[in-house]
Amino acid sequence: MRRRLGFTALALLVASCAGGYGWHMTTSSMARNGTSTMQPDLIFGIGDNGDEVARTARVPVKRSQLSTALMYDASRIATGAEPVFEFRDARHRMLLPQATDVEFMSDTEEGGRIRTIHVVFKVPVSPTDVHDTAAFDAYDRAMYGYVTGVLQVIRQAGWKRYIPLSSPRLEGRRTYSFTPESYAGPTYASSPSLAQADPGYALTFEDWRHLSRGGTTLWQWYADGKFVDLKYERDERSADLPVTLGDQLDLRIQSETAWLDTFGPTYEAARAKYASEVPSLLRQRHAAEVKAKAAGARILDDWADPIIAGVALPKP
Repeated sequence: MRRRLGFTALALLVASCAGGYGWHMTTSSMARNGTSTMQPDLIFGIGDNGDEVARTARVPVKRSQLSTALMYDASRIATGAEPVFEFRDARHRMLLPQATDVEFMSDTEEGGRIRTIHVVFKVPVSPTDVHDTAAFDAYDRAMYGYVTGVLQVIRQAGWKRYIPLSSPRLEGRRTYSFTPESYAGPTYASSPSLAQADPGYALTFEDWRHLSRGGTTLWQWYADGKFVDLKYERDERSADLPVTLGDQLDLRIQSETAWLDTFGPTYEAARAKYASEVPSLLRQRHAAEVKAKAAGARILDDWADPIIAGVALPKP
């Protein structure tokens, strides 16, 4: 029985053993190293053939294989490229800002069709002196404009917000995690370090300045059998730390089949496992909503969860 491995784990494993697994590079005659143009270097979508994408790319692409998994890497570290990626889709096409890393994965058992895409954006460079408040104010404004710009691209492409079945159906500013906690009143973030945030809420710059240091903000969408996750990780930025790493922003797009991988080794097993866990996931949601409602939150009772893999949800 074949067991699929997660894309990130596979990428790290193959990268660490590159010599043993025999990386080879695929390039086109138009390949470029690190450009800033907004003309796309890579144009592809979920379901496209990975080898064909690598062959026609305008930047170098490294290809590797582990078992049935085919992995493709167009990144600054692997190839020297900083590509601009355009996600091709019949209804939800997106032209994204320049990246330092674009990786994608397909599977030979699925005809080599792309199932997972990971993009690490080339965000503004952080100052290094934590005491330089003017420099960090300018940096925060640049990051705010960058991240909200990416959010706008996704919204304009028509993606619909996704709320996991185990998470409460909430909206607005209080789905974010702020410091101090009193800034926006009670927060309904899943934890101080992780906020499954409402992408429909328009963050102000004042909100942005108060997002929790060292925390992760996650926005999620779903449409037509595809998931999109945008993850913003904020640096600790503490005078007690010797290094300022800067903030990070990355995007993951995956097929419904890839999303189900965490539930089982095959599509059939994963679908059955997911279906069996739906009642438990909804109980977790209900418990979280009871707690949030007691704290004054408004529950989105008319929220319509998408049907994943044809698994019908029980009626409330």
